[in-house]
Amino acid sequence: AEAWNQIEVVVALFNLDVGGRRRLKAVDVGDVDPKQLYPMLPTARMLNVIKCVGKGAAVAMTVGFFVPGALPASAAVGAVVGGLSALIQQAREVSDDFDALVYGAGPVGAAVALGLQQRGHSVCVREKRTEHQVVIDAGKSINLALSTRGRALLEQIGVYADLKPTMIPMVARRFANGSTEHYREPLQSINRNLLTIKLIQAAQAAGVKFEYGTGYAAGDVDATTGSVRLGEGRNCKPRVVVGCDGVHGKLCKLINPGEAPRSSRASEWGYYELSLPPDATASMSEDVFNNFHIWSGRGRWSAEFIVGLPNHDRSITLTLFALMDDMAGRFTTADGGAEKFRQYLGEAYEGGLDGIVAGIDDAVARGFQRIWLNDHEHVAGELGSTGTFMFLFGDAALGMEQFLGLAVNLGFEGAHKGFLEHWARNGEKGDTFWRSLVRVRNHLNAGAKALQNASSKNAASMRDGCDDPLGKAVRAVLEAKHGTANIDTSAFESTHDWWSFCTVPLKVVEAVVEAQDEVVRAIKEDVRAARGGGDEADAGALSEEEREKVVALGASAVGKLVAMRMLLTKEHEARVQGCFA
Repeated sequence: AEAWNQIEVVVALFNLDVGGRRRLKAVDVGDVDPKQLYPMLPTARMLNVIKCVGKGAAVAMTVGFFVPGALPASAAVGAVVGGLSALIQQAREVSDDFDALVYGAGPVGAAVALGLQQRGHSVCVREKRTEHQVVIDAGKSINLALSTRGRALLEQIGVYADLKPTMIPMVARRFANGSTEHYREPLQSINRNLLTIKLIQAAQAAGVKFEYGTGYAAGDVDATTGSVRLGEGRNCKPRVVVGCDGVHGKLCKLINPGEAPRSSRASEWGYYELSLPPDATASMSEDVFNNFHIWSGRGRWSAEFIVGLPNHDRSITLTLFALMDDMAGRFTTADGGAEKFRQYLGEAYEGGLDGIVAGIDDAVARGFQRIWLNDHEHVAGELGSTGTFMFLFGDAALGMEQFLGLAVNLGFEGAHKGFLEHWARNGEKGDTFWRSLVRVRNHLNAGAKALQNASSKNAASMRDGCDDPLGKAVRAVLEAKHGTANIDTSAFESTHDWWSFCTVPLKVVEAVVEAQDEVVRAIKEDVRAARGGGDEADAGALSEEEREKVVALGASAVGKLVAMRMLLTKEHEARVQGCFA
């Protein structure tokens, strides 16, 4: 029986072979119905063997059998069986035809996979979590604040129109005292899980294959050959491997071999996840609800703050940020932490949060969550000289950008500006093209790090430097005088608007923001001196004479800011173009 099992496999392999030598007493097996040769072998069983072997297996061999339909002599069977084991194992080592592998099925991973599939690649996404965990049981998640920079990728891959109805426009930063600071255009609040599900569905519809419960394990990628192990008996040789495997991902080591086993570094900040349930917001008008909500800590808690993003069910997802050293061990379940936490909310923040916030018990039980950052030297590279290239995006590249909700914009823009948009370039997409992409991706990463650093300095809301009352008053005058409808041509904007709503390169924005802060500081000090100094000189209300003075002092400085931005942008574009020279 075992002998016949082995011969059955041989026949199956012969039938799969296209160019090999297939002979049975001068009769080509491929031209004969297997049931005529071996009546005792059910066709269904034969098909199961063929399925097991899989496509792509090719065997070339010549075997002499006896008359079709007769039982082969034991010696002949023994000779055949004796040499089959290695052959069958080799045939079962199936080579999948994926030429792009993406590790991680989060929003950035799914978006990159869709973009690659649209550009002619055969893409497989490998995710360590189960499908249920990813698309059904993802649990509570921080909402995302989608800005112009993140939206550009979604528009490029054709999913933004479908996603837009699921978003809530946040027109302004709204503080606990009722004051607001309007954005030049709304940020969009979107549930992270919903965004992920929509992107996965779009990618699957385009032909992307998702394999859950897999992920990446050390040794899966052979950096010397570019071959990737996909499981027992499965492998492929992709053109590109994309790491979207999270802040503690391991793929980064393949292009940063000198890094520590756990290269992510701990931020000084951490967070709790909470919420305002729908009944707590029932009395809010749409004008109040549709905002980016901020509660700043009072008194000795002034370094702590809460941000809130609205949901379609009228709840508001809250994230409380604080320094790890200040929060460590403050609230524990064993020590009545939940009740202490409610007391803290009442004392530290306006708005009666202690009586309306939900999720406190769960937050205390989970503990204060640390924010992790990455400082990889390379976020793209070639595996040796194999022609297989690796790129890191999202948290795998930078980590959990300080203000968590905006992190997705960094991930999306990196995939857009540093990767997918360059397929529009003319010419072959061979090794030269891919090596150029590596240079571009690594160059643009410096800009993303600039935003990360800025967020660390102003984590609460990406508010401006010189954010005292007088500094804000000076800024308001300059923005009103020199701002334009098109932010890309504007002369003076808020820090948040520069980072979020323009297409100016991030590294250029860093220089512009620093230069603007210097201008504001200089004008502010001039106004203070004219007021005679002292505490009263810091008041935010400007007289008409002072407003005219701010305009006059800002006129020459703003012109220099514009010239600097244009020069830096031109240099940046030349640098990107040079990557493809």
